[in-house]
Amino acid sequence: MEGYGAMLKKATIQVGARMSLGSCWKRWLAACAGVALGSAALGCSSVAEGERESVGVNAGSLTPEAWRNFGHLTNTKQKPHEPMSGTNVSFPIADEPIAFATVPLMSTVAVRNSSDKKYYLRTIITYNDSLWAKFDGKAFSSPPAATHFAAYSDGASVPNPYSFAIAGKHTTIAGNTDSAKIFVMIGTAYNGADSANPQPPTAGTWAEISSHAYTNPGEGYPALSTSGSRVVLALRAVDSSPGVNQQRIFTFHRSTSAGGAWSSRISAPLFPSGMVPMGTPALAYLKDAEDSSYANRFVIMTRLQSGGLAWILYNPSAVNAWGSWLQAFIPTPLTSDPAVDWDPTHKIMTLYFKITAGDGQTEVLNTSVPNPGGLGAYPFHYIDQLGDATLYGSPRATMGGGREVTRRMLVFRGYTPSTPVGERDRTIVYAQDIPGWYPPFW
Repeated sequence: MEGYGAMLKKATIQVGARMSLGSCWKRWLAACAGVALGSAALGCSSVAEGERESVGVNAGSLTPEAWRNFGHLTNTKQKPHEPMSGTNVSFPIADEPIAFATVPLMSTVAVRNSSDKKYYLRTIITYNDSLWAKFDGKAFSSPPAATHFAAYSDGASVPNPYSFAIAGKHTTIAGNTDSAKIFVMIGTAYNGADSANPQPPTAGTWAEISSHAYTNPGEGYPALSTSGSRVVLALRAVDSSPGVNQQRIFTFHRSTSAGGAWSSRISAPLFPSGMVPMGTPALAYLKDAEDSSYANRFVIMTRLQSGGLAWILYNPSAVNAWGSWLQAFIPTPLTSDPAVDWDPTHKIMTLYFKITAGDGQTEVLNTSVPNPGGLGAYPFHYIDQLGDATLYGSPRATMGGGREVTRRMLVFRGYTPSTPVGERDRTIVYAQDIPGWYPPFW
């Protein structure tokens, strides 16, 4: 099998006559056309103006048919098909929600209240939702980041399966010693004992992860992921060290064992010239990836100011922990931060992001690959079922936590046309894939 770089050199760069994406897109787009990877024939194409069908000519990632229609999740306790009842506090959501799961059909959702800046969490088991629990004590300027200690594939079979980490950047307050620092809490998710009447997660205690403060707006927003034995937190911020003074990714990590301590702050390699990161990074653990050069490492992804996407491999347990920054090949510039998940059963990584299509509509693209080195070699598809949903900010993805027997769930802050006007600033739009579906070429 020839190397990925050689394969790309043979690829045809496709710039459709109807495209209007600008010269910056043309500089880094590499769209594959009929390229062979192993014995599978692959192809991808550009996003054509005014079109909403799948991007790509061959099956192989989450096609529109793989997704259910988008639904909306209000932040009042609500049973399916019942009117909104107001049985719990209703509040406006500040920014991106996050959902995280460790066993099928049960997930925890976290949001930031735009009024008091606190994080609120609740449990979802199929179509039964708990009340919201306010995780009090700190106020935050960033969306919540969260992950279970247990990996999804481990489920309830490992120690501390319901422990989770939630993190955020504290609000900036002059004279406050907590100002703009990262705080983490170890909480406990509901154990699912009564699926018809789930209870909210239980809070722990907020703890400062380090003395570093991130006072620049938009910097220091964390992301979290787990291997099952180790949790990694990643964020973007300026490195003001002498001779550096540029944006960089930093990480912290800790064991999932009880009483595990967070590491000191670790610097990722500097970005190559021309790559300038922005937004909040995304990360996932590539458990047992079929290619040993990717297996059992974290991948960290970040949006670039150019509209591109960069990624790097990270193994916090290794002496040589870091790979090198590489730019992914994607068909059109990102207009959101990326989201990424890993399916440990089928050994598939799926990437999600928003774009602005040529007709001006906001769309969500996804692609599934065996490892991040395959980005650009497999088709990209619209998640077309969003219909006329209005989506704010960036997507967040979780594996295994959907409302039905499904594997993936994607959440946004936003609303659908059926959302009552009074709930549109406090509603989560979600999508889940169809049970039993997975890319057919694995």
